Amino acid sequence: MTTSLIVPIYSALQSVRRDLLAVRDATVPFSPPLDGIIGLVQLRTGGAGAQSAYQRINAYFERVDVDAAYFGGHPVYAGITENILDGQYMVRIPRFYYRAGIVPFGPYEGRTYWMISGYPANGFSLHPAFIGSGGAQLGQIWVGKYQASYDGSSKMQSVAGAMPMVSMDFPTARQRAYARNVGGVAGFREWSAYDLSVIQMLMSIEIGGLDVQALIGQGRVNQSSAAAVDAADVAQASWRGIVGLWGNVWQMVDGLKRSGGTWWRWQYNAPGSATPGDFTTGYINTGVPALASSGYPVAFDATMLADAGLFVPAAVNGTASNGSTGDYFWSNTSTDDRVLYHGGDWVIGANAGLFSAHAYNAPSDAARYIGARLAKT
Repeated sequence: MTTSLIVPIYSALQSVRRDLLAVRDATVPFSPPLDGIIGLVQLRTGGAGAQSAYQRINAYFERVDVDAAYFGGHPVYAGITENILDGQYMVRIPRFYYRAGIVPFGPYEGRTYWMISGYPANGFSLHPAFIGSGGAQLGQIWVGKYQASYDGSSKMQSVAGAMPMVSMDFPTARQRAYARNVGGVAGFREWSAYDLSVIQMLMSIEIGGLDVQALIGQGRVNQSSAAAVDAADVAQASWRGIVGLWGNVWQMVDGLKRSGGTWWRWQYNAPGSATPGDFTTGYINTGVPALASSGYPVAFDATMLADAGLFVPAAVNGTASNGSTGDYFWSNTSTDDRVLYHGGDWVIGANAGLFSAHAYNAPSDAARYIGARLAKT
């Protein structure tokens, strides 16, 4: 075919494409993505996490509108199931691939986004939560269904009807999680920042926003003490079988720390050392500055999000309405190891949530409002 014929045919096809896009863009709702790739883009900062500040998108950074049935049939979401392992109530999350960072083109160009795929699509990477010791690819992770409680002997547990395990320092919590790995049982540990980020990524896409207290439930955040891990108000803060994701007690999160002014993370989603007090082995320095001030997160660090799938604030504001999550981030100017707590406690109110984080305390600190959560690879 000669060039003289190709050019007008191409122009005609482009014209048809523009007409089809115009028709599509004038029709709401938009068609759901048929390839199983779906994400969320931050339309604007501020608004305290209002749902209107976020929009679901497809692999081409185009708007999509979907309903609950879409997620019910999605291979990743449908693969989230409850299991009992070593007598512990756990929730299995199947592996998926992700892409995140700054939208490179289109109507949302320059805005922060994250998206997931159930298969290794072009431009996507296996989420680091599913990369275990030595770089081994994992088929799934398991996260405790309930906030951690104590069996009264030596082990962290995830069972209904118990009070949360509190008043222990970070090394002790680690030891109680590792203590499950006896008699042929392996892989139990305290949940990590990677485990948490998987939940944050999947859940925010499904609910179409970040302010989980507004979109799902307040949780136990306006009381005078902790309650059982499956109490009614604790269970308000639940998603796909994982109970008490925010409120009741803070939950220690392994694998991510502040040190020397930057964020350090596990290289893989597995402890670098079996020594409970070792906060050096297995960690790599991301070089990403860790904020030394507290406030309401306005934006997430695009490098941490793109490279490791982790949500850490790049900027905060002292006014709640100027924040973008509805939650609060605590930090300070300390340059020694500062570990991560998640979610908030029974008295924290609107500052609690799925993106509420606390990177203020040393590993040796303990309090009656600080707990943990079990995980397994």
